[in-house]
Amino acid sequence: MRELTVKETAQRLLECESAYIIIHRRPDGDCTGSGFALMYALRSMGRKARVLCSDEIPEKFHFLMPEVETLEEFHPEMIISADIDDE
Repeated sequence: MRELTVKETAQRLLECESAYIIIHRRPDGDCTGSGFALMYALRSMGRKARVLCSDEIPEKFHFLMPEVETLEEFHPEMIISADIDDE
């Protein structure tokens, strides 16, 4: 698998209309912050985005989470991993 350049990655994000953002289990501040920052950036551009984690987000990071999470289902055209160090 070829790694994308920063420019290619930015272009794909600009073209993306909907995405799931995956963060690692036992989420820490790095993955939680980067995942929700990307979600908010995409949403600010009018895109659909949701952060997914197999574990519950620790309470100390709840301030990063939307107050009312939309439960609207959508089929993401992209799945993005944030702060995951293994394929």
